[in-house]
Amino acid sequence: MSANIWSFNKESNFPKWLNIAFGYGAEGMLYGESNPNNQFTQDPYRQFYLSLDVDLTKIKNVILRVDFNVPIDQNFIIQDFTRINRSRETIEKLHKNNCKIFFI
Repeated sequence: MSANIWSFNKESNFPKWLNIAFGYGAEGMLYGESNPNNQFTQDPYRQFYLSLDVDLTKIKNVILRVDFNVPIDQNFIIQDFTRINRSRETIEKLHKNNCKIFFI
């Protein structure tokens, strides 16, 4: 479960893109009911989780570091477009969400 911190107190200084996430997990549950004769049973380990969650759709200014160090020939023609093509999806998604993109 995730909740937006800013929505609880709109006068706070929390950014709108910062959420808090709650969760619950369990390990070692190899059985559905108690069975003392089963050698594979374990004591279940349960844990609650609390973490920060970032809503990337609400961030409008992005600093993006992309490695465009691509091989070129002596005529300055790009020989391998792999790095450019791999970053293209990220750049297009940011552009679609009307983000200001700062490349470094």
